[in-house]
Amino acid sequence: MYKINETLESKTAFLTLKEDGIIRILFKADSTIEAKDTEIHTDMLFEITNKINHPCIFQAQEHVIFSKEARERSSELELITPLTCMAMVTKSLSYKLVGNFYIKFHKPKIPFKLFSTEELAIEWIKKNDLMSKK
Repeated sequence: MYKINETLESKTAFLTLKEDGIIRILFKADSTIEAKDTEIHTDMLFEITNKINHPCIFQAQEHVIFSKEARERSSELELITPLTCMAMVTKSLSYKLVGNFYIKFHKPKIPFKLFSTEELAIEWIKKNDLMSKK
């Protein structure tokens, strides 16, 4: 069974599957995301979705760092995660640079796009029929 509106928490992030069927991930302020954290987040995704594919919108609070190993491990885990797409929402120039770097050098295996608002991310997900396909 899906865990709608239940929030799971790790030391670095909050994950919630909302009623609209979209997973929200919020990375906690002042966190350094390591490879092990990406594995924990993947396990949390399996738990919250019951292994059923969903789109994901993620945001980061201030001063979040993704280690090189975390970026590499995230890229490796993309094909097994229950995600149809990933939308990064940020207004921060530095986070936009990190997102663009990830897209360019890690070549996401699922649709991945940056947005300035959650509303634009949701519009993209719905417009491109990314709700439950992979």
